[in-house]
Parts: sequence; structure tokens; C-alpha cells
Amino acid sequence: MELACGDGSLARAIQDFGWLSYSGLDISSEAISRASSVSGQDIRFRVQDMEGWVPDEDFDLLIIEEALYYLPTSSQDSLLDRAFAAMGPAGTAIIALHSRVKFAAMIDRLEKRYPVRQKVVEGNRCYLVLGASRAAG
Repeated sequence: MELACGDGSLARAIQDFGWLSYSGLDISSEAISRASSVSGQDIRFRVQDMEGWVPDEDFDLLIIEEALYYLPTSSQDSLLDRAFAAMGPAGTAIIALHSRVKFAAMIDRLEKRYPVRQKVVEGNRCYLVLGASRAAG
């Protein structure tokens, strides 16, 4: 599941890597129209605001690339809590951020709230791979 999937670039890039399914949503009907050109077995797109998203299908991986910071802090936490509840204990979320400096407070909060399976820093970019089980404390 990819939230704020834009024009489906990620779906296009990973479609040959053996995923069973891919679902993407984006608030922009124009972006989803472009994304719909991505073809493949069990690839779906829909127009929807991620803040109001409620999981309605099975998935085990959530990807939010360059978009989580558009939501207020309470909505970020609520969205991730809903996603992790739907995924179960094996669920994983990948959060990509273009500026670890600009979003340092958000990164710190997420690291305290969820188990960090991996943190990758490339220059100023940061990728958090978070687990579903809530962090202690």
C-alpha cells in the first residue's frame, strides 16, 4: 500500500519484482489518472486523501514517500496507528523524507513511538523502516 502515490512511479518501478499486489492512493485525480497507465496484475489506484484513509484490504507494507509531513502530528500518528493495526505485528512502514534536518522532530517522535527496523541516511535524506509493535514508553 502506497499513500500519496502520485503518478504511480513506484508501482511502475517495482512491478516486475514479484509483489502479489499493489494499491496506491493519492488526493490528486490528475495524478491517479496518470498512474492508471501502469498496468499489471493486481495493481490498483484510487483518489483519496490519506488523512481520512481507513484500511479496507490486506497489506503488509505501507510506503509514504515525501508526504507524511503534510499532515498535522496527531493525524500522522493516527494514520500510522490505523495502518499498523490493519497490518498486524509483522507489518512494516517505510517513511521517506527529503530532509532529516527539517523533519528532525518528526523523525525523533516516530523513532520513539514505533520500533525502528532500519534507518537509512543518504546525505540529508532519511528513510525510516518502522515496525508495527508500539515502542515501549
